[in-house]
Amino acid sequence: MRGLTIVLGVAAGVLALRRQRDMPDLYGQLITAGDRLLTASGMGPDPTQRSGEHDRHEAILTAARAELAARGWHATSMHAVARRAGVPQPEVFRSFPTRQVLVLAVLERCFDDIEARLRGAVGGVGSDDPVRAIRVLGQAYHALLDEPELLLVQVHGYAAAQDEDVRAVLQRRLRGLIGFVERSSGAHEGLVDTLLAYAMLLNVAAITDLPEIPARLPWARS
Repeated sequence: MRGLTIVLGVAAGVLALRRQRDMPDLYGQLITAGDRLLTASGMGPDPTQRSGEHDRHEAILTAARAELAARGWHATSMHAVARRAGVPQPEVFRSFPTRQVLVLAVLERCFDDIEARLRGAVGGVGSDDPVRAIRVLGQAYHALLDEPELLLVQVHGYAAAQDEDVRAVLQRRLRGLIGFVERSSGAHEGLVDTLLAYAMLLNVAAITDLPEIPARLPWARS
């Protein structure tokens, strides 16, 4: 068992050094297989290390978000994410076996964060004043320009939507976001559509770095 684990580790190391375009998925599979063997042999991580593993997981997600926002969907590499996160590349593969799994997790997390910001903003308004609720939601989305990575990851996701997995995430999360706006604001379809159009305009402002674009719709400013 130990010998097989060593063989898998050496093979993964060779693949990491080569870093060929067709190798990342196989490399991640080898890392995962090695971890399973270690766990089965009683040589896996101590449960007390789980907190540290969670911290590494979050650090990798944060680094991947920055890389994805800066470089785009297809140019983001596991090597660059590992370097930015300050962890060995095998640690990235232990948390996310493939690059696709990682970038989809980043996209999901960005939508989670955006919805959390909107939910927090509109929570004290209620659906009895739809116009005010939509205004508050617009202001909250406008504030995301101060944290443009959330918007840039979303835009890069749209650019990669020809990928079936990416498109499925976008369809599900956008439908969920629209449903949330409708429920939380109680607004009619026209107001909801206006907010969504404004949000897309802010996405464009983030990717083009044109601050004058948001100013064209002052109703969403305080």
